[in-house]
Amino acid sequence: MNASRKTTFLRVAVDQWGTWVRVKEDQWGVVHIEGPMSYLLEILADKLAFNYELVRPEDHLWGTPLPDGNWSGMLGMLQRQASFFPTH
Repeated sequence: MNASRKTTFLRVAVDQWGTWVRVKEDQWGVVHIEGPMSYLLEILADKLAFNYELVRPEDHLWGTPLPDGNWSGMLGMLQRQASFFPTH
């Protein structure tokens, strides 16, 4: 699909998940994924017409509850809606 027709932009939180998702960062800090879930994400982006940016949680965790009621990791990013809003 023509990228100029894709109007929705998503930030997608990612981290390692066995052989399903392998995360790599290039020399500029841009996050890339490999593995079966990368193919699924590409198919969804094409069929549903959206662009995306991959982001990693700073602590590299899926998420655990914190004493103050908040969450760490990717769940914390979702709780804070940090993965939904682009930085550019």
